[in-house]
Amino acid sequence: MSWISGVIDIVQDNSSAKRKQRQFGGLLLVLLLLIFCVSVYKDGFIFNAKQINRTIGFVGVSIITLLLPMLFYPFLFVWLFVGNILGEISSFVILGIVYYLLFFPITFVLRIINKKKTTIGWIDKEESIDYEKLY
Repeated sequence: MSWISGVIDIVQDNSSAKRKQRQFGGLLLVLLLLIFCVSVYKDGFIFNAKQINRTIGFVGVSIITLLLPMLFYPFLFVWLFVGNILGEISSFVILGIVYYLLFFPITFVLRIINKKKTTIGWIDKEESIDYEKLY
């Protein structure tokens, strides 16, 4: 489980950077704007309670992003930690799928045909050399 402590160290370094915190705030702003646009598309621009709350949330997040991006630290830490763990898991899954869908059938077919790969550079010689006749 030492890889988890390595992931935690990386995530702490990344989430404490002010630039990353601002980027995370920008991501939240884009998501809130997208949610507001979907609400306007579905209900129309009537400014009901939902749209007012979404507007207040958008303004609040933009103020935090511009003035105090360090408030995003705990949320960014969790976001990056979950992302790194999922990245570690999915890379093994993807590599396993690539192996069993690409390399395994090729080697299986080559073993059935009983051909050996010579692309490595090794060539098997059939004849044997008598080393006593060399001298």
